[in-house]
Amino acid sequence: MKSSWIKFRILNALAARGLLKHFNFTVKVDGNHVKNIPILEGVGVSNLVDMEPWFDKVLIKISSSIQDKMFIDCGVNIGQTLIKVKNAMPGIKYTGFEPNPLCVRYAHQLILVNDLQQAVVFSAGIADKTQVLDLHLSRSNKADTGASMIAGFRSGVSYKIPSLFVDSGSLNIWSKEKIGCIKIDVEGGELEVIKSFKDLIVRDQPLIICEILPIYNYSNTFRAQRQDELINLLVSLKYSIYRISTMDGSLYPLKGIEIHSDLSLCNYIFAPSEVVLD
Repeated sequence: MKSSWIKFRILNALAARGLLKHFNFTVKVDGNHVKNIPILEGVGVSNLVDMEPWFDKVLIKISSSIQDKMFIDCGVNIGQTLIKVKNAMPGIKYTGFEPNPLCVRYAHQLILVNDLQQAVVFSAGIADKTQVLDLHLSRSNKADTGASMIAGFRSGVSYKIPSLFVDSGSLNIWSKEKIGCIKIDVEGGELEVIKSFKDLIVRDQPLIICEILPIYNYSNTFRAQRQDELINLLVSLKYSIYRISTMDGSLYPLKGIEIHSDLSLCNYIFAPSEVVLD
C-alpha cells in the first residue's frame, strides 16, 4: 500500500504538470485480483490509491448475498468500483454502463491488462428512455467524476451521448441472470436509473448502492422535487433506506433523506423491506 501511495504522488505530480498526457503504460499494485493499473494519457493515476475505503467494508457486508448474481455498475468512470468488486469477488458477473467514451476506453484497458473474466462495460448512460442526451463535464478534466446527464447539475462543456432504457429484453443479458446489486453514481441521474431498472428491481429485489447529491437548501426546488420523487418510488417498490457512513462503512436506517449540505452524507443502500442490513 505504501509503495502505491509513493507511485501515486509521483505520477500525480507529473500529471498535474501535463507530463503524462503523451504516454501510455501500466503500473503494478498490490491488489488481490486487480494487480495492474493502466495509465492512458495521464488518466488512471487516482486508481493507484484507495479513495473510498468505506466501500470495501460495505462489499464485505453484502458479498455473501450477491456474489453468485450480477453486479450492475451505473457510472463506471475509470473503474474505481470495478477494481473493488473484482478484488472482493473475482468470480462475480460485472456489467457496467458509462457514457463518457474516454472512461469506457480506460475501463476496457483495465479489464484487458488484468484479464478480468465476466466483466463488460457498455458505452452508454442509463435513463428513463432510450435517447441521445448531453453529457455535461468539466472542461479541464476529460474523465470528470462529476459528469452528469442531467441539465442544471453541472456547467462546463457537453457532448452528445447515447442513453438506454433497460427492460428484461435489453442487450439479451437480463433474462438469464439475476441481479444481486445495482450501484448508482450518476451525478443527479439516479431517479432515471431507478425508473429504467424498475421492472428488474421488482423481479430480482437487488440491493441498490446509490449516491444522492445534497439539496443544500429549501430554495433548490429542482433537486428537492427529484429527491422526493425518488424516495416515493423506492417506497412504492417496498424498499428501505440506509445511510452509509464514509468513516467506517456502518449502515444507519432512515425514514427519509433530509435536506443537508454535507457531502459525507450522500451514500446510501436501498434494500427490500424484508432484508435487514447491519
